[in-house]
Amino acid sequence: PMLPTLSFREFVASSRNRQCSRFLAKDAVFVPNGRIALFYALELLGIGAGDEVMLPAYLCGSMLEPVLYIGATPVFYDLADDLQIRTDSLENCFSDKTRALLAPHFFGFPQNLKGLRDYCDKQSIALIEDCAHSFFSSDTPDGPGYRGDLAIASTVKFFPGTQGGALAVNNPAFRDRLPSGRRLDFKAQLKGVYHPLQAALRHRR
Repeated sequence: PMLPTLSFREFVASSRNRQCSRFLAKDAVFVPNGRIALFYALELLGIGAGDEVMLPAYLCGSMLEPVLYIGATPVFYDLADDLQIRTDSLENCFSDKTRALLAPHFFGFPQNLKGLRDYCDKQSIALIEDCAHSFFSSDTPDGPGYRGDLAIASTVKFFPGTQGGALAVNNPAFRDRLPSGRRLDFKAQLKGVYHPLQAALRHRR
C-alpha cells in the first residue's frame, strides 16, 4: 500500500499556509469516514423509507450505500461532459417524494452552487454538498461546503491517515438535531492515530 512519509512539520500549524475550509470551523463534526458523514446528514434531515434522494449517475459506493442503508430510494440525474450537474435533467428526477439533492464537487471542480441552491429552495428540498474531493475552498467562505444545508467531507483524501470524515451543518434548522456525542471519542481518535503508525512501522517507514 501507499503510505505517507511523515515528518514533525506535518503536525505544526503554519500561519503562512492558512487555507479556507468549512470543515476547519469549530462546529464541524468529525466521524470515521465520509460514508458515515453522509449517513448522519440524511438522518438529520429525517430521510427514511419512502423518501427519494437525487444522486449523480456517475458515483461511487460511498454516495449510494448510506441512501440504501437508511431505506430511501436513489434517483439518478445526468451530468455534463465536464461533470457539472445538468439542471435540465433534475426536473425528470424530481417527485413529491424527493427530499434531498446530493451535489459532489468532482475532482475539486465546484458545481454551480448558486444555481443548485436556487433550485433546491424552489423545490423545498435539502442540498447536501459532497466535498470529498474539495476539502479546501477559496479565501472567502463562498466556495464548496458553504452553500449546502449540510456538507460532508472525506479527510483521508487530503491528510495522512487511514480514516476520517467530516460533517458541517449550515442550515440552523438542522443544527440543533446534531447530538454532541457524534464527535469521535478519545478512544476512537487514538485508534485513528495508532493504525497508520502501526502500518508505517510494519513497512519500515
